[in-house]
Amino acid sequence: MNSRGVVINSSRQAMGMAPISTTRPPADDRFQQLTEGSVMVMAIRVSPAADSPVVYAGLEEPAILHEHHLEYFIAAGVLILLALAAWMTWCVVGRTLRPVAAIRARMSEITVSDLSLRVPIPPGEDEIALLARTANQTLTRLEEAVEQQRRFRLHRLPRAQDPDRRPACAAGGGPALPRRHRSARHHPGGADGERPA
Repeated sequence: MNSRGVVINSSRQAMGMAPISTTRPPADDRFQQLTEGSVMVMAIRVSPAADSPVVYAGLEEPAILHEHHLEYFIAAGVLILLALAAWMTWCVVGRTLRPVAAIRARMSEITVSDLSLRVPIPPGEDEIALLARTANQTLTRLEEAVEQQRRFRLHRLPRAQDPDRRPACAAGGGPALPRRHRSARHHPGGADGERPA
């Protein structure tokens, strides 16, 4: 198309048709990509001259782009990917926290009167498994300490309740004497206080 807007040459398919565009690219930007309706147009200015002709090449825009179907497909794909990522994250977090919930439930069952229970150890060598092993070792040491304290109390209880095993000492450091012998030692003359002649 010349500078006056007259078609001077065209392809066989476009022969006799109106120009697909009337936009003339400027001299400093001779290549421009346009969209005329549903046609994608490439306008090329042959030379920077003022009367330079312009060559137009057009291609019918696909329906998926013209009717915005591509945007809908992309948005639907993004939503599906986000939902899948959220579901996978939920599964991974749930699987990770399931041993923690089991450990917490078992710890709530352990009391001072029964320290024989142990927390379940999950498979693997991660931090949760190490925490479970450490908790079991702590419970073992605590159970041994409580059992040792219990045996010590049972050993001392019979000694405290048996009167024959209590130490019998007088205030002066010697063995405790009956009352009759104490009176005789304080009164050598006899129980009535008389001295011998």
